[in-house]
Amino acid sequence: MKKILMGLVGLLFLMIPVLGLSAPVSSTSVLTFEWEQDVASLEQISGWVLYESTTPGTGYVKVTDITYTGPATTTYTSDVTITVSGTAGSTVNRYYILKTKNKIVEGAEGSGLESDPSNEVAQAFIIPIPTPNAPFNLKIKVVVISK
Repeated sequence: MKKILMGLVGLLFLMIPVLGLSAPVSSTSVLTFEWEQDVASLEQISGWVLYESTTPGTGYVKVTDITYTGPATTTYTSDVTITVSGTAGSTVNRYYILKTKNKIVEGAEGSGLESDPSNEVAQAFIIPIPTPNAPFNLKIKVVVISK
C-alpha cells in the first residue's frame, strides 16, 4: 500500500508541468518615441499629436497629445502606453506619425493648427500567447486489488 501511495505522489509531482500548475509568465513592453524639433518654433507650439495606423501611409487615428513643457532643446522623448491586439502568437504592424500643434491664441486666426506629418515609423508587435489557466479540483482515486 505504501509503495502505491508513494508512486502516486511521485507521479503527481512529475505531472505538475503537464497539468499547467506552473507560475504564469508576464511580459511588459515600453514604446518610446524620439524626435527632433526646430528650436526656433518652440515659442509658438503647445506640443505634439501622435497618430497610429494599421496601413502604411494612410488611415491615421489620433493616439495622444504630448504637451510641450520645455526646455528648449532639439531632441525630445516620450513614453506612450498603447494597446495593440491581435491573434495570439501573431505579429501585428502599426505605423506612427507625429504632428506639431501650435498654441491656441484666443481670437487669432490659425491658432491650434497642426503641422504636416513627420516621417512614418513602423513598429512590429508580437502578440503574446497567454498562459493557460491551471486545472482545478484534481482528485486521486486509488483502488487496491487483492490477489
